[in-house]
Amino acid sequence: MIRIFPHAPIANEWRRQAFPCTTRWTLFIRHTADLAVICTPPFLHREQSITALRHGSYVLCEKPVAPTVEEAEAMLVAERQYCKFIAIGYQWSFSDAIQALKQDILDGILGAPISMKTAISWPRNFAYYRRGGGWGGKIAKDGVTVLDSIASNACAHYLHNMLFLLGSSMEESALADSIEADCLRANNIETFDTCALRARRRCANLFYRLTRDGES
Repeated sequence: MIRIFPHAPIANEWRRQAFPCTTRWTLFIRHTADLAVICTPPFLHREQSITALRHGSYVLCEKPVAPTVEEAEAMLVAERQYCKFIAIGYQWSFSDAIQALKQDILDGILGAPISMKTAISWPRNFAYYRRGGGWGGKIAKDGVTVLDSIASNACAHYLHNMLFLLGSSMEESALADSIEADCLRANNIETFDTCALRARRRCANLFYRLTRDGES
């Protein structure tokens, strides 16, 4: 297994058990891995996931899948090319509560969802956006597209839960037919830290309201 944060507590446990842990992709020169766990900023996901697939590893990648649709599509092409899969870490949708709720919907115990609402208010000051090399809240960094935002990254689990519940099977999430959004910012960042989003999927309306307080 590959872990990009060598000082994390679990990394010490993996070293004790002789798992190959490294901060460098040169690991693939000397080792093979059944599974590569990609826990890096989103703008690195495409390159690192495809590299892992190319060397024979399945991939568990942190969300979001990538900053752009084009990068995500390139990862899907690589999946087919190398006959391996990439799973994205929307683990909240696999909680017992969400799994049971969706099963009840599919079994007809509950009616089809008509309206879903999520409201999140998490305080984040500017220090939050300076973490990890300062890519948070950026449109681009060093010429590389980042597009980090409260909707695509920090609070994406909530939106995914709603789309997952609308999926036609336990293995599928729904795609929104239309999306409207108002995006604002309280912090001095390039993207946005406040969002009111409305999505529609067939007969269901999804309301997704996210706010983040500024420094004050």
